[in-house]
Amino acid sequence: MVNGQVKLCPPGCSDCSCTTCISGYIADSATTSCRPCPPGCTACSSDASTCSGCVSGSFLNSSNLCAPCDPLCDTCSGTATSCTACPSGEFYASSQCNLCPHNCFECSDVNTCTTCREGFTVSSTGQCRGCAITCAKCNPNNITECTDCADGLFLSSNSQC
Repeated sequence: MVNGQVKLCPPGCSDCSCTTCISGYIADSATTSCRPCPPGCTACSSDASTCSGCVSGSFLNSSNLCAPCDPLCDTCSGTATSCTACPSGEFYASSQCNLCPHNCFECSDVNTCTTCREGFTVSSTGQCRGCAITCAKCNPNNITECTDCADGLFLSSNSQC
């Protein structure tokens, strides 16, 4: 507020004196302002023409600009299809995202689940086993012994919902 009027800070500035810029902007010392970087950049060159960092889900291409990753990748590097992280239910191997086993949320390979979807538990062999219908989570060695209940139910002292 200046002289009773609301004054907006300059765009991209981390404070109204514009001494530093937020991510995606570069300081312009000649005008004491922040200039926007190219789309998708988290940091860029002093002339704001090329990127030196990209937002998640994009990669730095050969023109030093950020381009989106292929929709099959959560993150990528070098090219749109060179995944470095995969969406839930998939794992990274052989330069690509591959599906986890059935009912698996996270896995280490096509045969080994590390986290199952709700209502399932990881067995000693790395497969997802269905819990009793009243359980949201259960003991991997006894699928009728609940460790968390389905919505609307509560856990009793004998591990039943």
